[in-house]
Amino acid sequence: MWPYFIRHYEQYCERIVVYDNGSDDGTQDLVRRHSLCELRHVDSRGQFDERILMMIKGQMWKESRKTADWVICCDVDELLYHPRLMDYLADCRQRSVTIPVPSGWQMVHDRFPSTDRQVYDEIRTAVSDARYGKRIIFNPAAIHEINYWPGCHIARPEGDISEDSNQLLKLLHFKFLGLEYVAARYMDFARRMSDFNRANGFGAQYLQTPEQLEAEFRRWQSQAPTSEISE
Repeated sequence: MWPYFIRHYEQYCERIVVYDNGSDDGTQDLVRRHSLCELRHVDSRGQFDERILMMIKGQMWKESRKTADWVICCDVDELLYHPRLMDYLADCRQRSVTIPVPSGWQMVHDRFPSTDRQVYDEIRTAVSDARYGKRIIFNPAAIHEINYWPGCHIARPEGDISEDSNQLLKLLHFKFLGLEYVAARYMDFARRMSDFNRANGFGAQYLQTPEQLEAEFRRWQSQAPTSEISE
């Protein structure tokens, strides 16, 4: 997803900070070559540990308080979409909105994308998923603490809180991109899951059996399409 992630956010962002915990799939080279990107290494001992993810998303944005109008704290498979995003954000600033809240959407496709354009030019159908109405974008000067809960699906922000929900602002989650792709990701996350995550049930979905995972994928597939992202 990295090429699609950067291709999308380079349209809007002046700076993209990428936290990498030792990937060996070419991601680091891709990030280093991009003029907007800054690569930062995170020592997680190769593990998937929620404490580290919450620290990064909960704290690292604070360095942008005096330099950025907005910060976006997201995963590589999460794209913030609006057909006129910059116009909408300018309007939010004018109305003193500090946290634009997107609706959440699961993008479902029978195979991994192959387009050399934006990923949502190829994968356009989506299933509504309220869990992904995540507060990933906010005004860093107005927010004192974002206070994400594990998984960052829930936040309890502190500061000057003024939220706005716009039906055209959507958080697109590109997860179910073919059963083979999903199975490989789940297997990798399960292999690298920390003892802390296992003890607390964080990421339990990655421990499904192949049969359970296929059933989950088919359920999402049976629901799509319920909408096109442009609607």
